[in-house]
Amino acid sequence: MPRDTYLPAASPPDEQRSGELSELIDPTEDTDAPATPACPGSRPPARGDLIINEVLANVPGGEAGDANADGVRDAYQDEFVEIVNRSGDLLDVSGVTLRIGEYNKFYFEEACLEPLEAAVIFGGGEPAEHVDYQVYIARARLSLGNSGGSVSLLSSTGTQIDAMNYAESAAVSLTLSPEVEGSEYVAHSALSSARIFSPGTCASGAAFAAGCVPDEVSAPE
Repeated sequence: MPRDTYLPAASPPDEQRSGELSELIDPTEDTDAPATPACPGSRPPARGDLIINEVLANVPGGEAGDANADGVRDAYQDEFVEIVNRSGDLLDVSGVTLRIGEYNKFYFEEACLEPLEAAVIFGGGEPAEHVDYQVYIARARLSLGNSGGSVSLLSSTGTQIDAMNYAESAAVSLTLSPEVEGSEYVAHSALSSARIFSPGTCASGAAFAAGCVPDEVSAPE
């Protein structure tokens, strides 16, 4: 599934919106937003600096679907979007918005991402914090459609930073291939024989800073 320029999607069916916030989340309405960079030496992201590296839309059934590792499998709370800073700079992501279809579902308040650091936005639950990547909970259900949809990242000024469209998704995550630098999304199982998703890390479980090598083509010892 190729990455694509974002086009506003048609409004999702009413049943997909049940339980969500009725209004759009607008980070520009936050009068407490910082006027200076959140981290010394950081800069705001330009197009292509932040990428959508992994998306779990169709949560697997049973214990295997507990993507946020809070001990409960939930079709909404275990959905996630993983983004990665692939620039060589410290990025101030304050105000960056995650949009699903035509709905803004999350925005960063005061936050920065180191080079090759990931941030994972879950649909809900009680995910644990991690040392190697940042974890967030969306302010409304992500409601990533199993039959297809679109995901985009917008800067604090509304400029598109990255976007992807996907078709029907099996019960595994969709992952950029090659990871971080690729142009197409593939089933996670194509990159790892042992995992069906890998929020915050390469498909193999390695840190992004260490480099991503698919399990089946791991370098020889």
